[in-house]
Amino acid sequence: MFMQFKQLTLSLCILGLSAASWAQTTLVKSKQNIEEYKLDNGFRIVLAPNDKENKIFINTIYLTGSLNDPQGKSGLAHLLEHLAFKGTQNVKGEEFQRRLDQYTLMTNASTDYYSTKYTNIVRPEKTALDQVLYLESERMDKLVLQEKFVPSEIEIVKREREVRMDQPFAVLMDQMWKSAYGNQYLGRLPIGDLPELKSIKMPELNQFYRSWYAPNNAVMVISGKFDKTDVLKTIDQYFSPIAARAVPA
Repeated sequence: MFMQFKQLTLSLCILGLSAASWAQTTLVKSKQNIEEYKLDNGFRIVLAPNDKENKIFINTIYLTGSLNDPQGKSGLAHLLEHLAFKGTQNVKGEEFQRRLDQYTLMTNASTDYYSTKYTNIVRPEKTALDQVLYLESERMDKLVLQEKFVPSEIEIVKREREVRMDQPFAVLMDQMWKSAYGNQYLGRLPIGDLPELKSIKMPELNQFYRSWYAPNNAVMVISGKFDKTDVLKTIDQYFSPIAARAVPA
């Protein structure tokens, strides 16, 4: 009888641990085939499965962009986006990009006035999906910003800006916003001003990263062919340990 009681107690404990591991992922809303979940740390996940696809799309969106660039430091959010491919505490330096290239068909990023988005088109294998989710969790909380990469990334931004300046409609829109807002708010291009970019210091980049790259200031959208249960379990594993932070108003 005592042995049966011990076995029952052990079984209940195991069930309790299992339930606890899932308790951190809460279904917030559901419409048709799309579901939104939320972790206890505020991280939101939108799942849109599509079995007709043979790949997986992951967009990780941080709710910060050039509007949050400090005055006189236009392009800081965009420069940080470039540096966010250059390694983390656990995936050092260029190994981060190498792994992304290994497990994705395409990886990219963009910064606008209001948000910064990291896009991955993931290979259909489960290992690839797990690895990309791990890398995105590293990028969210353990990014290592290195000064040695700044000059080369500013040169890339410079070329991006030159391409934009060759587009008449883009130039017209930029001038319109500049006339309306001056050198602030929507009057500053997300891509950045070259002299101001060159004035950005590493403490400013790190402060911006720690201020805005938080689970409670981010949304992940996953679409394509995947197992919903596995995805939620993996997201819980990698993202739930990341603590929520106070985000500037």
